[in-house]
Amino acid sequence: MLEVERDFVEPLFRPPLSLSVVAAAFKYVATVVVLTDPLLSTSSEYVQKRQADDNTAQKNRCVQLACRLAFVFLAGCTLMHDLRALTGGFPERSWWDCCHLFATVLAFSPNTVAAVASLFIMEVHIGWLANSLPLHSSSTGKASDIVAIVYCNLMTCTYVLPLMVVSFTYGIIGGFTAAYAIVMDVVTLPMRLYDGNFNAIWIAIPVCVALIVKSLLDAGVVLGQTLAFERWHPELAQRIRDEGTRVNSLKVKMPQAVPANVIGRARELVSPENHIELPDVVDTTQTNQDLLQEAGEVHENGEKEKTEQCILNDPMLAWICYMKVSLCLSLPFIQLAVVIAARLFSGEGMMAAAQNTFAERSWAHYFDHLKDVGAGGILKLFWYYI
Repeated sequence: MLEVERDFVEPLFRPPLSLSVVAAAFKYVATVVVLTDPLLSTSSEYVQKRQADDNTAQKNRCVQLACRLAFVFLAGCTLMHDLRALTGGFPERSWWDCCHLFATVLAFSPNTVAAVASLFIMEVHIGWLANSLPLHSSSTGKASDIVAIVYCNLMTCTYVLPLMVVSFTYGIIGGFTAAYAIVMDVVTLPMRLYDGNFNAIWIAIPVCVALIVKSLLDAGVVLGQTLAFERWHPELAQRIRDEGTRVNSLKVKMPQAVPANVIGRARELVSPENHIELPDVVDTTQTNQDLLQEAGEVHENGEKEKTEQCILNDPMLAWICYMKVSLCLSLPFIQLAVVIAARLFSGEGMMAAAQNTFAERSWAHYFDHLKDVGAGGILKLFWYYI
């Protein structure tokens, strides 16, 4: 096993490839629910829920705050574990080995999946609220919103931005090596079958199975969100079908307006040069009416003007949904690519690096680690899968 992977990566975070894909799907769904992803509601519905002040709404905000605090706690524990791994390994290694350590810890951290799943949530909320921060007027709601804003931005800066660098270096090299090993595995398959060498046939099979699982989960999660939205908003779904403005979430392409409307807001939100000042008191009544009119829910005379934005008719929201699901479920493959690339840089051959990496991600090895799980291991497993 690669030294940095053995010494600094939690064994519970190295399941077989297919199980890693399933775990990423669970974590995406949990993040969407806890952080109130805008993909599950409409623009006007989001504004109305924010202004609701009855007992049910207050209870929901308390539960939401508790869940978000639990997310922050588990993510913080994992972040401290990652930082301890990095600070403990850097002084003992060369600069080149430190790069391997950083890429490996980043790729295998459960926080990386959670960070990708939380992308663009706050930015879409800001767009729906006329470019203002999504802070509720009540103390509980405001605390919950602050926790979500801090969580999303901290995870993006700490994990997503470094992941982009790792993906374009270790990911490309490791992915090319894995593809080469798969092709060689298939080309030499008849010869090895003839010689009875069945033990060497294990590179292409787990990758193909994992790709099938990923494709099914990609379609299942995206369509599941769409079907859930239609079930919760049947009248709106029928109106969109009648208007002919329905967007196919599985075929949508990146809209031209995404960099300006979404990515630009993310840049403004995290930029230290831009300070957003909020008033001490927010006029919720006026804000609610103005935002509902912008969302297309009511007109000046009280009549409906146009269909509000949602995942069914907004290409940007549909693209964000498909992009986040696909990226989350692709992270287990990036993990393998990082380890394979690190092995190559350490002097192993292409076939040896691929074969050894896949051998270590077997079900037998993972179940051996599960037998020794204690109370701390159960908490780590909970955060890995939820």
